[in-house]
Amino acid sequence: MLAQMMQIEQQKLTRRAIFWVELALMAVVTLGAIALFFTVKQMLDSGVSESGAFRIEGMDGPQVQAMLTWPLSFTLLLNIASTWGVFLLVVLSGAVTAQEYAWRSFQLWLSRGVPRWSVLVAKFTAVALTALLLILVVILLGGLITGILSASYLDEVPFAAINWGYLGLAVLVVAYSLLPYAALAMLLAVASRSTALTVGGGLAFVTLGEPLAMQLLPLLGERAGTIAQYFPASLAQIANGHVMGQISHDATAAVAAATGAPSVATAVLLLGGYTLLCLGTAVALFQRQELGG
Repeated sequence: MLAQMMQIEQQKLTRRAIFWVELALMAVVTLGAIALFFTVKQMLDSGVSESGAFRIEGMDGPQVQAMLTWPLSFTLLLNIASTWGVFLLVVLSGAVTAQEYAWRSFQLWLSRGVPRWSVLVAKFTAVALTALLLILVVILLGGLITGILSASYLDEVPFAAINWGYLGLAVLVVAYSLLPYAALAMLLAVASRSTALTVGGGLAFVTLGEPLAMQLLPLLGERAGTIAQYFPASLAQIANGHVMGQISHDATAAVAAATGAPSVATAVLLLGGYTLLCLGTAVALFQRQELGG
């Protein structure tokens, strides 16, 4: 039953406009970021930024070129995917769950004897697969373009400079780091039954609530600062930074975590724990909800 529900939910999701809109938005963001770095590179090479009122500080031509060429370009692309993926997945997970109440789809499944828990688990699985697709859009599209730029700037495409195994692992880890936010959005949808409240609340958390708490807690003392290191965003930085630091064969070490920060293994486990906590709470609430009205 669960496997069948997963297949049905995946098919339903791929037929919805929001699914294709979000994939297209991720592609546009990727193209825009590469175009921005390319423009900066051209301006630095031509010396435009060194004259007049417009200046580019903090980077030079070689640094920008490195970001536009393999293997470092994949780190840039993964950071883009991680940053924008959070927003898109919150909207997707919240919207596709909350709208089921207005469409009375939940009542239809339950009237056919489908267990309540399997409905939400199947829907979350479809959202999780979409998270992976969002990352793949960035990597495949951005990798193709930066590969062409690598051939132009370096006179070769440095396939040997990339640890392809770690690149594949990085894609999975970045997608995995987005799951707590997808589960949180689903929990908000079940609790509120409102698309507006779910999407608004989810976006408020990722754009204001969590970042503000992570900045203010360290000001309250060492113990409060330690708590900030266990927020999902901090844990995602640790897990993502580790695998990103290993993509290049030339890398000597992964991105270093702050002193006293959780280990990579702890970060991975806690991200999974946050996901299970939010999803489990959503299932528990859903099990007790009155849907017959």
